Amino acid sequence: GWIQLEDLLNKGSFEREESFDGAQAEGIAASFYNSGTTGLSKGVMTTHRNLNSQVLATSAPFSSLHPRRDTFIPHYRLYGLAMVVLLSFSIGTPLVIVPRFDIPRYRRSLRLRLRSCFQVALIVPPIMLVLANSPIPLEYNLSPLCIVLSGAAPLAPTIAVSLDKRLKSMGAKADIVQGYGFTKISLGIAILRTEQAMSKLGSVGRLISTMAVQLVDVDEVD
Repeated sequence: GWIQLEDLLNKGSFEREESFDGAQAEGIAASFYNSGTTGLSKGVMTTHRNLNSQVLATSAPFSSLHPRRDTFIPHYRLYGLAMVVLLSFSIGTPLVIVPRFDIPRYRRSLRLRLRSCFQVALIVPPIMLVLANSPIPLEYNLSPLCIVLSGAAPLAPTIAVSLDKRLKSMGAKADIVQGYGFTKISLGIAILRTEQAMSKLGSVGRLISTMAVQLVDVDEVD
């Protein structure tokens, strides 16, 4: 079983509204390690203001989601905490968390949520490769699924094409997209729009709201 967010909120009362204006907003909310794309993993200190602003900015690509109807199936790192847990809390969607990924456990999660429906899966390229090649998910009708978002590592177009074929065989017409910067910038700086899913394979899309990019060389010159 699981505990509903409403049940947690109803167990007590709010004595006062917590304000994160001023200095408190710049305090460290959490520290994470990135994947070490350019070397060893690096610690990323994330502030309350950063997490809050990024959740609001990143919710735009998921404007079609509705409370109590959509379920995220998350994974881990800041991509999992912020992009999945905090974003789903802000929208009000149900949330299923599994301790680690393997096909039987993932299959049980699918069976659990198919009694309602889920529309979004946020995963990483290695898991997408497993799902594309494993026959186990073929047991289920995944027609409610409409978005698969990849992050944490570059998504090879060949993997996206393979998973797209597998999902279509299961009744899903999901758009497979990817984003960039999910740990370095808390919830990313760019996400490919769903309408460009297959026409822009390999792209991380355009900048999300509130983001700006500056290109510099190795000597930090524009």
